[in-house]
Amino acid sequence: MLRNISINIVSQGYLFLLSFLTLPVILHAIGKEQFGFLALAAALLNYATAFDFGFGAALTQKVAQIHSQANEIELSKFIQTGLLLYFFFAAAATIALNIFGMPLLHLLRLSPTLQPIAQDILPIISLNIGLYFLTIYTTAIFQGFEQFARYNIRTFIVGTANTVGTALLVQNHYPLAAVFRLQTIALLATLAINFWLLRSYISFPHFSKIHFFNLGKFAFFKFLSNSAGQINNQFPKFFLASFVSVASVSYFTIPFSLIQKLSVLLSQAYIVIFPKTANLQGKNQHQYIRQLFFKGQFVVAAFMAIAVTVGFLLGPSFLNWWLKDPAFVAHIIPIFNILLIAYFLHALTAIPVAIFEGLGNTKIPALLAWVNTAIVIGLGPFLIKNFQARGGAELILAYTLITAPAIITLALRLLYKEVAAKANQ
Repeated sequence: MLRNISINIVSQGYLFLLSFLTLPVILHAIGKEQFGFLALAAALLNYATAFDFGFGAALTQKVAQIHSQANEIELSKFIQTGLLLYFFFAAAATIALNIFGMPLLHLLRLSPTLQPIAQDILPIISLNIGLYFLTIYTTAIFQGFEQFARYNIRTFIVGTANTVGTALLVQNHYPLAAVFRLQTIALLATLAINFWLLRSYISFPHFSKIHFFNLGKFAFFKFLSNSAGQINNQFPKFFLASFVSVASVSYFTIPFSLIQKLSVLLSQAYIVIFPKTANLQGKNQHQYIRQLFFKGQFVVAAFMAIAVTVGFLLGPSFLNWWLKDPAFVAHIIPIFNILLIAYFLHALTAIPVAIFEGLGNTKIPALLAWVNTAIVIGLGPFLIKNFQARGGAELILAYTLITAPAIITLALRLLYKEVAAKANQ
């Protein structure tokens, strides 16, 4: 398990390093408005892919569980059914965004210069979202197999293109369309490698209604969690673009993405513990699941305590050195500090959610995710209209203070009652 977490942390650390080196280059080369549009396009990608309806996580859970039982026939049926399902998702997402994307653009306060550029780029963004759906499928399978070197292929290829590739293009004055075309190439290369690695399972895809509905039981509540999570992460950006300006998205996005990347390093524990829990459940080794919880929480809490302390002490100096724009940094320091506190609490929820979902219980995480969403939708417009980018950070802190303690408490109750009861049967 530690080996798999290490692989994931190395890959995410690689991506973080590239983002750290290239973000100031991209921001200064294209300006705040075009950078804000890139951030919105990334947010749209992340939000749209929540509409895999939770089947990616369902596949991971089933693959991990059945692989532990060495049932290759049943395993192939789940993988083949998932492939055809994801081809449908990819096509539907691409078509839908081509149809509804233009009205969405008109809701944003784009400058007269950026508006036609955005309209021309929209078909490329639509295609990329479709391709990204297929990468969700392949990474879900690799996660279920606990093959995390393969799982991180997308991180290395697409992450490099979106950071180093983008920086090189904008520095050489290529248009924004070239950035998104490069993303298309990176996604196609990722899919070519992943499908080749899975060729023994997907040579003759067959759709099984039984396996589809089996996956759907888990997927429905996971979809509720995913869609709520995307609303919670992305709506502050859309609120800022709608109520303030597209340029204001940059003030929120840069500290948000910086801290989010730090928390992504720790989310690798979730990515590993989720299939490991399902694997242990498949083998009826329930006594080890509680050990996973406490070890994981200890590592996460220790790392985040150090990261938050360093962030408060060195954050202003670091941001001034990194961005080299004192006026811009002065705007984002309060946002950065608020988000540090929010993500410390949020990081402590990764392991409890992994335990719940690994055991097939997606209802509790889904319910709490939608409590967060109710807070975002109800409180978000007020905070952002009155406090702008800082209001977005305060919104995230508000819902985290409510639901993070709840999910930790409920996970402890589950581990001491349900898992202990099963272990004694």
